[in-house]
Parts: sequence; C-alpha cells; structure tokens
Amino acid sequence: MPGFNFIIQARTGSKRFPNKVLRKYKKLTLLDVMLNRLITFAPKENIIIATTKNKSDNKIINWCKKNKLKYFRGSTNNVLSRYYFAAKKYNVQNIIRLTADCPFIDLNILKKMITIFNKKKINYLANTYPLPTNFPDGMDIEIFDIKTLKKTFKLAKLPSEKEHVTILMWKSGLFKKKKYKKRKNF
Repeated sequence: MPGFNFIIQARTGSKRFPNKVLRKYKKLTLLDVMLNRLITFAPKENIIIATTKNKSDNKIINWCKKNKLKYFRGSTNNVLSRYYFAAKKYNVQNIIRLTADCPFIDLNILKKMITIFNKKKINYLANTYPLPTNFPDGMDIEIFDIKTLKKTFKLAKLPSEKEHVTILMWKSGLFKKKKYKKRKNF
C-alpha cells in the first residue's frame, strides 16, 4: 500500500462513553481490534494515531508506545487541524481516515476504494459521506490527498468545518470527489 497512511482519530474524552477506545472486552480494546485488522493489510509504519493534548489522552500515547505506533497530539475540537498537522509531521501524501471507535473496517472494501482513488485520480473518496449511505454505521472509510487536506485546512472557517474533518471536501464543490456505493443496502 505504498503512498497511503492511515490517520486514526482517537480520544478518551467522550461524554457518553469515556475511555471507550481503551475499554477492554475479552482482553482487547477497540484500538487493539483496529490495529490487529490493519496490520494484516499494511505495515505499522503506515499507521498514525491522532489524539488530543488532553492529559486523559496520555493513556492513548502509552498504548501507541507499547504498540510501537506513530502518534500526533493536537487540538481537541479542531480535528481538521489535528489531521493536517499529523499529516505534515509524518510527510503523508494520501490519507485513509478512520476513527478508533469504528474498528470493524472491511479490508476488501478498503482495497477496492484505494484502487478507485488511484485510478480515478480524485481528491476525496468516501463510502458513507455524504448521507444517505448503504453501509452500516461504523464502516466509514474516507480517502483524500494532502493537497485536498491542506486546502480544506486553509478554507475552514466555521467550527463545524473544523470539527468534522471532511465536511468541506464533500460539500464545497472545490474538489474532485466520488462516493463508493454498493447496490445492496447493508
């Protein structure tokens, strides 16, 4: 998977379910499940965890260190800046955006989406945005390039555009985008 990096946003500060990404079920956390799936697909060097500077997220940093993963600490509310500066720090060219609370990524869908992204020479590809989608909640995959991320970062003005990393990518009309769809509604 040359030229692609996963940037996975993760935090412990959920109001509804604090620490959910590190809660254990049968000795595994959500982050463990996601990592175990992804390393069958790509080397660990291609995985970056983007978390916040909050003290509570030191637990995520410790998890990253234990698992020998790259990580980046950034803004809590400006998730767009967290992605942008993580990509800059690690010189990422193409980003596969995932969230740690959605660990059941379908690797076959991911592989197809990477192929489409490369063949169609697009800036943004997603399987669940914009809504409606025919994929279940939690199977979200978004792929975009660094130029698109940089332009989005520079143009974002509203708090919603900064909190939701890709909203400008698929709403603005400034980018060549595509939605990966299946005929069957899952």
